[in-house]
Amino acid sequence: MANICTTNYVIEGEKKELDTLYQTMKEQQENNLGCLVKVLGKNPEEVECRGVWTDLERQGDNLRVTFETAWTPCYEVTQLMKAVYPSLRIFYKAEEPGNEVYLKNDAE
Repeated sequence: MANICTTNYVIEGEKKELDTLYQTMKEQQENNLGCLVKVLGKNPEEVECRGVWTDLERQGDNLRVTFETAWTPCYEVTQLMKAVYPSLRIFYKAEEPGNEVYLKNDAE
């Protein structure tokens, strides 16, 4: 079994795009990233999307969600989200203690 990388995201952008992404994720029967990739228009077999999301919430001017993936953050999924919803700005903090992976893309 792979080590689990927990990545907390705060996503900002235009209200309409945030609402649409939130609703799209909320309506999914399963919270695995492959299902999200498929709904966003890509083949899950062609995108690195091994994992699930949890703690989805629409909060004020942003969307918050946690991805649990194998070893590292799931960059291809967030790139796809930005391709579909161009106004998004995605900030993250990732931790995978087993391999000492501690990453973030926000200086603050």
